[in-house]
Amino acid sequence: YSFGVVVWEIFSRELPFPDSLPIKQREMIIAGIRPIVPLPPQCPSVINRLIEACWQSDSNARPPLDRVEKILSTPIEQILA
Repeated sequence: YSFGVVVWEIFSRELPFPDSLPIKQREMIIAGIRPIVPLPPQCPSVINRLIEACWQSDSNARPPLDRVEKILSTPIEQILA
C-alpha cells in the first residue's frame, strides 16, 4: 500500500489526504478510501494500474515487489507507448 502512495505522490505532486489528521487518515485507509486516481494525463496508464494494484484492500492481492521491479524496469519508451 505505502509504495503505491509514494508513487502517487511523485506523479500527483500532492499529499494524499492533506486536510486530515494522521489518525483520521488511518481510519480513511482502513475504510478503503484512497487518493483520487487517475493521475494527471502525463502519468502513464501502467503507473495508474500499478498504484491501484498496490492499493488493493486485500494485501494478498497486491503485487509483490519483484513484480513491481519488473514493471518499473520496463524501458520508458514501452511505458509511454
